[in-house]
Amino acid sequence: MSGPVISTQVLATIIETLKLEDKAALGGAFGALGAELEQADVLLRRYGAAAEVPASPQDLFLASWMVATVGPQLKMDGPAAFEFILAERLKQLVSPVIVSPKWVLATPIDGALYRRMPCRPLVPSVDPTLTLAYDGLLEHLLYLGELRGVERDRELLNSSLPWRVVALADRLEPDPSRTSAERERGMSYRLGLLRNRVQSDLSSVEKLWWSRLNDELVDRRNVLSHLCELDPWTFERCVSTPWDHEAALEAGAAIALAIVDQIARDLRTGEAPVSLLERILQETVWLEEFA
Repeated sequence: MSGPVISTQVLATIIETLKLEDKAALGGAFGALGAELEQADVLLRRYGAAAEVPASPQDLFLASWMVATVGPQLKMDGPAAFEFILAERLKQLVSPVIVSPKWVLATPIDGALYRRMPCRPLVPSVDPTLTLAYDGLLEHLLYLGELRGVERDRELLNSSLPWRVVALADRLEPDPSRTSAERERGMSYRLGLLRNRVQSDLSSVEKLWWSRLNDELVDRRNVLSHLCELDPWTFERCVSTPWDHEAALEAGAAIALAIVDQIARDLRTGEAPVSLLERILQETVWLEEFA
């Protein structure tokens, strides 16, 4: 699923904001890339040179890696504070809304809660299956946003939304045994493990979204898909009390937080993109010499 076009000038503003907020932390990131902090100025000159140059996937990866690496070191009240500062600086440019939940650069989908979540990360997960399944959830939520009245109510009766959300949680926190007699109880348990991993840096609103991912969600998924009854849940109760659009968005926002959290962890623990920075800087020197 493609999102809005991000210009290199937007990336320049993001990296410059990191530099202004904590020059030493950004210097540490450049050190991990085998470069000096002075190279940030070279990068900023290249990215800021033209207003309408679309950022390449390599540019987006480098900027996302820097935010995921430097962001947790910033002396501010979590990613939301960084988003506020960045939004003020981006007002000078033609730019889509940029958010950074769990320190992952992203753009909100149309109709996102608080214009933040759910969102499309600028860098996908290293797990292509997870990316494909998450794109399917976003497309479903966007489709719901286009429906009105009875049509939307009918679509919300569909069991696929709870299934999509639980399946994503299952991919993020898989059952190691698969043959365990406690597997059904295990899904609720694994949701708890996922919640504990994601809880840091969450705002009170984000924690409210996360409350949608609970035992009721697991029971609803099981009843709707298997036509079984689990006290106090019955098929009739599930059908008569479906999620409304707001609840579906909240559940989508919650699982999105878990997905971007995993992307951030993968960016921070993966190999630093040393060769990527070298290639971008070499291109920049060539452009300056022949400008």
